Amino acid sequence: MLEYGLVLTIITLAIMTGGPYLIGSVKAHFTLIDRSFDDSG
Repeated sequence: MLEYGLVLTIITLAIMTGGPYLIGSVKAHFTLIDRSFDDSG
């Protein structure tokens, strides 16, 4: 359980520090997926 807590803390810190960048990259990724689906469909 201690390892799980440590991982959770690391993830929380990563979200706090790199949240905006991470969210932006995820949005861009899903936008690319949507475009590829639109092209094929």
